[in-house]
This record gives sequence, structure tokens and C-alpha cells, in this order.
Amino acid sequence: MIIAAVIGSSQSVINAASTQFTEDILIKLRTMSKKIKDCLAPLVAIIFSIAALLLAIYSDSIVNNIILAYTLFTAGMFIPIIIAFFSSNPEKYSKIAFPVSIIGILISLIFELKLITIEIPSIIISILLSLLIFFIYGIVVSNKRLHKKTFINYNIHER
Repeated sequence: MIIAAVIGSSQSVINAASTQFTEDILIKLRTMSKKIKDCLAPLVAIIFSIAALLLAIYSDSIVNNIILAYTLFTAGMFIPIIIAFFSSNPEKYSKIAFPVSIIGILISLIFELKLITIEIPSIIISILLSLLIFFIYGIVVSNKRLHKKTFINYNIHER
């Protein structure tokens, strides 16, 4: 009974991950025919399954893997989720959500793999750096809009 629940749960996670990866990342990066789209999700699911199997075989502890997965997920998704919940216009920040997530995950992974060691927990550093990237993006986009509006207003008043 327990094995059936674990297999069902694992299958659901792999299916959800492969569908999200296919729909949200691969298809948005390039246009594809319906036939290719239909073949892509099962192929990604097979790749994710093999990766999960190799991770399970070569890891020391499944608990450590779960902790690592939650750490990476939190590092990558905390800032975009907070922005989506508390922003009056979350669609305005949709272009930066993916890069902020990737940056958070990569920074956390660097610290979790002990490529860089520091006393502060990796999740705190990755969230802070993701927030910094978000603010830099906000400043750059605001300056571009301000410059564009100033240029447009200048041209209107010139005539």
C-alpha cells in the first residue's frame, strides 16, 4: 500500500514538472507544431524520471535530497510569489519572474554544493540577491519608461 502511494506521488510530481517545464519554458522559447508539442511532454517526463532515478541511486539520503529540493524551490520562488501576491499589477513583473527564479536557484545551489562557503544560510543569501536583481530590473525599466515619456513629451512640445 505504501509503495503504491509513493509511486503514485512520484508519478504526479514528474508529470507536473515535465508539463510545467514543457508549457512554461520550452514552448515559450520557440514556436512548435502541435505534433511536436504532444511528443515533447512525455520525452521531458522520461528525462526527468531518469534524472530522479540517478539522483536516488547516487545520493546518500533521500531526506537530504528533499531538503535540497525545498531549499532550491524556496530560493527560486519566494520573490516572484511575494510580488504576485502583494503587487497591484503583477503582470507588470512577469518578464522578470523567471530570471529572478533562476538566479535564486543557482545562487542557492552554489552555496548548497559548498562551492562557496559562508556562515549565513544559502536561502537567505539567494532570496536577498533575487530581491536585489528584482529592484535593479525595476529601476532600469522605470528609467527606460521615464526616458521614453520625457522624449515623447519633448517632441510634442517642440511642435
